[in-house]
Amino acid sequence: MVDRNDEPGSDYYGVVNTSKIGLAGHSQGAGAVVKAGDGEPNGFDFTTVVAMNPYGPGWVNVDSQDGPIMIITGAEDDVTPES
Repeated sequence: MVDRNDEPGSDYYGVVNTSKIGLAGHSQGAGAVVKAGDGEPNGFDFTTVVAMNPYGPGWVNVDSQDGPIMIITGAEDDVTPES
């Protein structure tokens, strides 16, 4: 999306606010967005992360976030760790 925002003629040319990039994911995708937003060098500065029922291996650590994170989970979810 960032590349397409800078590409003249693209449907997204100049319409993406690249200073406010957020991520959202569910289940393993939620684990991935938690990892992507953890401050490791990845070329992007994410504004916020929304993780719905995050699941992932041990390297998914919500405590290592360098910005806002919202974790959404169900009342009877027994997979998502409490933080």
